Amino acid sequence: MEDGSGLRRLFLDQASSGPSVALLPTSGPKRCGNPETQTSATENIDLTAEELSDAENDRSGLRVEAGAGPHIDLPEAHGEERSHDIDDRLQEWLSSIGLAHYHPIFSNAGLSLDAVRHLTEEDFRVLGIPTLGARRRLALAVHDLKRPGAVGKGEQKWEPHQPDQAQSRTPLAPLNRRPISGITHFFRPAQSPPSKKRVVSGILQYLDGGEEYAASRPAPPQQAAQQGWTHKAPDMAGTTARPYTMRRKGGVVPLRPWQLVPGTQFVVDRFDSLPPSLPQHRHWFLTHFHADHYKGLTGKFDRGIIHCTPTTGALVAQQLRLPPARLRTQPLDEPFDLEGTRVTFLDANHCPGAAMLVFEASPGVAGGQARRPVLHTGDCRLVAPMQRLPALARLRGRADLILDTTYCDPQYQFPSQDEVLSFVIDAVKAEAFNPKTLFLFGSYTIGKERVFLEAARVLRQKVYVSATKLKILNCLELEPEVRAQLTTSDRETSLHAVPLWMITHDHMTKLLKHYRGRFTTVVGFKPTGWTHDKEAGRTRARGRKQQRGSLITYQVPYSEHSSFSELREFVTWFAPLRIVPSVNSDCHGPKAKALVDLLTN
Repeated sequence: MEDGSGLRRLFLDQASSGPSVALLPTSGPKRCGNPETQTSATENIDLTAEELSDAENDRSGLRVEAGAGPHIDLPEAHGEERSHDIDDRLQEWLSSIGLAHYHPIFSNAGLSLDAVRHLTEEDFRVLGIPTLGARRRLALAVHDLKRPGAVGKGEQKWEPHQPDQAQSRTPLAPLNRRPISGITHFFRPAQSPPSKKRVVSGILQYLDGGEEYAASRPAPPQQAAQQGWTHKAPDMAGTTARPYTMRRKGGVVPLRPWQLVPGTQFVVDRFDSLPPSLPQHRHWFLTHFHADHYKGLTGKFDRGIIHCTPTTGALVAQQLRLPPARLRTQPLDEPFDLEGTRVTFLDANHCPGAAMLVFEASPGVAGGQARRPVLHTGDCRLVAPMQRLPALARLRGRADLILDTTYCDPQYQFPSQDEVLSFVIDAVKAEAFNPKTLFLFGSYTIGKERVFLEAARVLRQKVYVSATKLKILNCLELEPEVRAQLTTSDRETSLHAVPLWMITHDHMTKLLKHYRGRFTTVVGFKPTGWTHDKEAGRTRARGRKQQRGSLITYQVPYSEHSSFSELREFVTWFAPLRIVPSVNSDCHGPKAKALVDLLTN
């Protein structure tokens, strides 16, 4: 099976009216006016397709994905390359305020120091800065950056002058004026410094397809900011929920049980904080292109060969600039032999290009009968149809299982992806009575594409994506009819794909101001399993509506990880000899034992 076939498989049945197959993705009254002038109370609604107006008890605020920080891809500069010292400047600034250990969050998000100038305390929270004290320290430091006379390393101080009509926007407030913070700054005319470079931060990076916006080229994620310290960073852009930890062990953290395949010297999803010399580890595996799995991988990697699917390989080569000689792409469902081990990549039903890995002794290898097969799920959603895969069925009752336990908690009983997609389509149709409604669909750097593509298909509209997002989507080998649904002109459609972290009241308010006269309402869809809670789990609601004036948010439990019941069902069916939890685990400690007990008792 060709890699990415799961994503294409979704759209083979585009003539049908309902959502497509579940094995995807892989490899009211009229509202108008300014939401700030409206006095209607916040409205929370648990919804099914038939009950879009059923009200529920009030809840305050939006639930943010735990530890999830965005990956912000800045568009390419016009005629300029991003200088190599941008990341160094950011690192030096963070070190100067005692927060260097948060450098991986900003680096993986592609943020430069220039872009950080325009972030607010709320932006730092959504990025994944876990503590209030750190967020406030960052906010104060940003305020200092914007004071008159504050000039960073490598910057040229300039004096304001009469604006040139040809110069319309700049990210730097004139030194004799009050700084304008946050997203709105990029939509107000301002004096420009005497430079052709204009920098747009990631706050509105999704607008980089417009003619008026230019910015720096994204930098690949970097290694840990401080030598000798190792970081287990919060989630970034479609990653799993792993706690932030920091340890000093000579700069080296041992391989975890879920990172080293039993009976082999194969390393899976681990590229950071490694000893200088690992001659015994010549083959490395990357299950998918999410930041918590490729963390530490850069174009300088030279420790061996990385095996992955073609889609993941294309993303690694393009985004991280890893030389092709270091990559070996492997199609799904085609076993290959490696140092006495037979390896098979299987569809993980996670993001495009994501794979599960089967490791077993190659035929005829001495002692191979004594080796237990290993199924490493990476990140996955284990739905019932996957039990029909022959490669999994033949391992039942005789294999070890390294399992994605992101939602290994009884409270997470969210519905199927197809149910959630049906709800999203019904909600879009219900809100589309007002032609001046802007629809926002949150997504990761890679992941959640199925939601906005299904909406575009049903509504027969194109969906806006940034030029950077389109470049990433082009790595997925989309079918021509799917590619035709995408546009990089934000004025061509009312359906916009945006970073998941932008589905907040503050950012939606600023977008409504930006599009004043064109849109009177903003409806945002936030698809993530973290929006699901115990109460919603009991009703199996497929979405939750929250309205503040002209701003409407739908939190929908569209997850690309297994629910708790799906985990238990798969474990019961697969009957593994041993379970190694790979998320929220403490290796062989009480947390790991508790997770296994939840799955087996």
